[in-house]
Amino acid sequence: MRRYALGFTLLLFVACGGRGVPVDSAPPTSPAAAVTDAAALMKRAYDLHFDEEEYNAAIDAYDDVATLHPSSPEAPEALFRIANIHHWEEPKLGDAIAAYERVIAAYPASEPAVESIVRIGECHALLGDPGAGVARCDEVLKGYPDSVHVPFAIFTKANLLRYDLRNPKASKQLYDRLRDDYPDTKYGGEARKQLASLLRAPGGRARNQRDERRKIKGYERILTQATDYQQRATAQYGIVLGRLRLGDYVDGIRQGEILLRDYADIDDDRLAKAHVLIETMCERLGRQEDAREWSRKRLANHANS
Repeated sequence: MRRYALGFTLLLFVACGGRGVPVDSAPPTSPAAAVTDAAALMKRAYDLHFDEEEYNAAIDAYDDVATLHPSSPEAPEALFRIANIHHWEEPKLGDAIAAYERVIAAYPASEPAVESIVRIGECHALLGDPGAGVARCDEVLKGYPDSVHVPFAIFTKANLLRYDLRNPKASKQLYDRLRDDYPDTKYGGEARKQLASLLRAPGGRARNQRDERRKIKGYERILTQATDYQQRATAQYGIVLGRLRLGDYVDGIRQGEILLRDYADIDDDRLAKAHVLIETMCERLGRQEDAREWSRKRLANHANS
């Protein structure tokens, strides 16, 4: 009889849901788990990325969008934003290329995938292979002629030809194409600026260039001979400014990064100005994301300068 009573008690225990564990004592859910709608998840990822600048958390949040809602309209962009973080905010170009390739593999017909192809080209150029960058632009121009990113691909190719491969004639043809075929896009406007700089009077410009190159040579001698920290920092700043004036923006950006890395103890105003020079050169190269990132760094680190 006691056996039947025990069985009846167990039956009641199971039927009532097991009172040994209160109903509201289930494991707490994380904020990410609590949010399941793709648009809401995407908003959370945006906030982490752009407002809070919590990049690792943003990557996880974007990944949640693509993993939990792979068929949603937000999913391709979510993967693309992960690549952006590796490309711009916390540069790891190998990781950026892999992340862009993930976009292309998962959503090959999407516009983020097309843009990813060009972005991979940018990464190759930053890694020292501008020819591979041009090839990626050509991949878009030939394979996706109706994409909204065609003007971007043309502009990126033109800049690589002009500034990295030193072929202004070929770049001019592409700037002309942008000006004529896409006049109302932002890249049409940027192309007009590039054409204006290509068409400046050559005589005075050549004399100015000779002067600037002589100054840069002098600054380079100071870097090899001087032992005074401030003197070397001033010389490095002069090289950055000279590269800007020569239109040698790629090397100018590199020299600016050296200045900020090796002479971080110079006065705050000079460091802020170095950021501005780098921003300017990024803008003239059409690298607007880079320019915005340098602007954010300047405001974060030198807000009072």
